[in-house]
Amino acid sequence: MALANTNHVEHGFSVTSIFAGIGRAMVRIAEAQPLVIEMEKLNKTSDEDFTARGTTRDKAIQKLFQSRFYI
Repeated sequence: MALANTNHVEHGFSVTSIFAGIGRAMVRIAEAQPLVIEMEKLNKTSDEDFTARGTTRDKAIQKLFQSRFYI
């Protein structure tokens, strides 16, 4: 009968941990952009709230992106 150790714990320097850290930092930078923050607010807004404002989700998205893209 053979014994196998399945508990692999890495200590110290790891190339994959460096790339994972860089990836996490890039995600944080992207999520901190004002456009992304505004999109998150629109996603959290219910259709009833849009109706109460007298607009639709599509129009709100167009208004948000009109200064950046030709829609």
